[in-house]
Amino acid sequence: MDPKLLNDLKALLSADAVLTYDCGDGVCLVRFEHVDSVDFTAINRIADENGLVYRSGTALEHVRAVGFHDGQGARVRFLYDSDKNVFEYLYDPASSFRPALQPKTAGECPVRFWQFEIGHSLIDCGMCYIFQLSDYSFFLIDSAHQYSIHDDTRILSFLRERTPAGRPVVIRGWFFSHGHDDHIAKFLDVLQYGENVRIEAVYANFVPEEELPLHVMSTADRAFTRRFRSLTAEKQVPVFRPHTLDVFCVGDLRITVLCTHEDVFPLPLENYNDSSTVIMVEVGGDRILFPGDAGHVESEIMEERFPHSLACDIVQQAHHGHFGTTPRFYRLANAHVVLFPTTKIKYDEEYDRYPANDESVRIAKHCFIASDGTAEFTFPLAENRIRIHPDAILEDFNAVDRLWGYTYTDEYKQSLRARFAARQAEQVLEW
Repeated sequence: MDPKLLNDLKALLSADAVLTYDCGDGVCLVRFEHVDSVDFTAINRIADENGLVYRSGTALEHVRAVGFHDGQGARVRFLYDSDKNVFEYLYDPASSFRPALQPKTAGECPVRFWQFEIGHSLIDCGMCYIFQLSDYSFFLIDSAHQYSIHDDTRILSFLRERTPAGRPVVIRGWFFSHGHDDHIAKFLDVLQYGENVRIEAVYANFVPEEELPLHVMSTADRAFTRRFRSLTAEKQVPVFRPHTLDVFCVGDLRITVLCTHEDVFPLPLENYNDSSTVIMVEVGGDRILFPGDAGHVESEIMEERFPHSLACDIVQQAHHGHFGTTPRFYRLANAHVVLFPTTKIKYDEEYDRYPANDESVRIAKHCFIASDGTAEFTFPLAENRIRIHPDAILEDFNAVDRLWGYTYTDEYKQSLRARFAARQAEQVLEW
């Protein structure tokens, strides 16, 4: 972080409170509080005087961000929240991220999106979402748990089946909401063991483990994120770190970052799920909101900052329908479709415990549970039907009992077997 630039900002803003957050990987955020107004013309002048080159700017409701780069691989972002009177200077030394700012449409195939049915026979958490772009390449969001033991090969098989013969499987980007193992574990197996697949970019903004006690970030979480870092480096996969109000395009997709763990500061991060990076994905005029596992803290930050910008067509239920975003978050999203990245068992157990589940389902026309079969959407959404692929996996009740001590009545097991049998044919639903 450039001391001269920091001093120039202090002089311009006349801020009486300055806080600093070590975001990890050399990224540093300086927060100026009680800033009544910001002259962005002066900010641009200061940036120019300090050798920074303008990259892009974004404004969303009362929050405005401008980004620069220094020509040496580092980037700088200034963000001002005029409602909270907070100005932020973020320095990222290693993210040579030069995003495409306009979607690129190849037009070879329709753009499609799937809530992938992960292998849940031994585990009830994890999520994986897949977009196919119009050049037959893919953009993925998260992956499955280590106990979804075959999902690395299942995911790759799914992609190969949808790639024309003779072409390689190309993943234009793989985005990760946060570092919990049920979101990154199978990606690590794909990276280590997957063959004939090209991963062009990874997008991840993980919280620095040094900042968190063990009761927030467990030993297992730390081990998985370290392996994530070492494997992406070993395989030479470019890793880009998205920050709030970054806008970038991957093929046909336009992606806006709405929240990261950096926005939780100066509050302490008491819930590792509140380190989730939240994104809005736009395909033409359709919008899909992915809060990952975001909890109440991130939820309330977004509700205050972007109350009119969370509206979407499809929303992923935060934290698998467990303790996640608030009911108001789903009222603001007002989604036509809600996706639960969980099992029918967990859905039944959790539904009544958290009012947010009832709120999102009440608002939506359709609710899809991942364990019921892969749900497929084709864009534009309103012009196409929704396909539900045959249910592929049933719980191994004996193994679940041995592993986790979860037991279910014979009647409930039979009801799940009957549900599984009834979902062996593809379903087609009106949007």
